[in-house]
Amino acid sequence: SSGINAEWPLRPGSIILVVPKSNAADKKYNALQFGTTKHDYIRFSYNMTSLRNSLSVCTWIKRVSTDSAIPVVFDYFSWDDHEILIGSDGRYNRMVGDHVIDNSHRLFTTKVGQWFHYCLTWSSISRTIQLFLDGALTRTSQTSSGRQLAIIGIVRFNRLENTDSAAFIFGGQLFQFNIYSQVLDLGAIKRMAEGGLCFDLDGFPGTRILSWEEIMTKSRAGSVTEVTGCDLNKDTSQINRYSEDL
Repeated sequence: SSGINAEWPLRPGSIILVVPKSNAADKKYNALQFGTTKHDYIRFSYNMTSLRNSLSVCTWIKRVSTDSAIPVVFDYFSWDDHEILIGSDGRYNRMVGDHVIDNSHRLFTTKVGQWFHYCLTWSSISRTIQLFLDGALTRTSQTSSGRQLAIIGIVRFNRLENTDSAAFIFGGQLFQFNIYSQVLDLGAIKRMAEGGLCFDLDGFPGTRILSWEEIMTKSRAGSVTEVTGCDLNKDTSQINRYSEDL
């Protein structure tokens, strides 16, 4: 549905601004707030076959506290290894189990309570991991030769898969977490980040394998609640973006 912002009767030359409104049943506009205990998480098994040789992980992250020593947002765990491991403070930026760009704390400067956009890309052909923060390429490195992503494993949000330690709990907010089956380029990632929380991914180039919409349907343990991610009633940046593209 949409709302129409106009004065009636219309004057000659008037412009009608149509502002899309989110449907309450449309979960893709909601973010997730994770609790701060080891019992609060989303966990499921997943087949990553289509991501074995290239992928991009992109999401919006908001830290809401600094209580956790090593906050883990996402862990894809397979065969006793953390194949994809993402933290909210720069400690973990791991692809195919390679540690080459872990410990990037100095790059994560967004204040607690504010959203930032995060992307991590990798390809077996280039062997290159790239870290993007708010649309900017901030770090890159080479993985070991012969690396491929393990195809069967466990996905967990809000802490490490193989430990109950509270030190690894994220306890923040997450929105639009998507995994693509190709390496997204700088231009695409920059456009996504600059588009803001209400950026429309429906027409975005790139094949989403694990999508936010799918994640929102998964079972939740403990305190994992839905909060506002994109508020289309307030955010008109989407309107401006499409206007600029015309």
